[in-house]
Amino acid sequence: MRASRRSAPRLRRGWRDERGLVTTELVLLFPLLILITFVPLHVAFFWHAKQVAELAAGEALDLAVVEGSDDAVAKDLAEQLLLQTGQVTDPIVQIQRPSIDRVEVTVSARQRFRVFPGAWKLTVRSEGRVERFLSDSER
Repeated sequence: MRASRRSAPRLRRGWRDERGLVTTELVLLFPLLILITFVPLHVAFFWHAKQVAELAAGEALDLAVVEGSDDAVAKDLAEQLLLQTGQVTDPIVQIQRPSIDRVEVTVSARQRFRVFPGAWKLTVRSEGRVERFLSDSER
């Protein structure tokens, strides 16, 4: 019986060596858990900010393609849309007319809500043809 009593403390020593194992596992897995949680959140914020920029570029293009329209009005509308949503900061709206019948609207901004630090800049470009209304005699 003495032999069985002596082997029991050896088993207990093995259990003592595993103390802190759960803590070690959590320390190793917690950064992975953080990434799995926050990467989709950051992607969602970036996607939404890009959707807002695309909306602003589309609205500015809708105004700019009308023949005789004022580009400053279209630019102001796009900037107001970007600032009202609160999803982006530092908006820059550029309206260019590379030819008589083409209009290009470029919207650049920084994403406001960021999970990870850094300069998360987005740029959206829309282009279209100038709508020219013809009278009956011109058709």
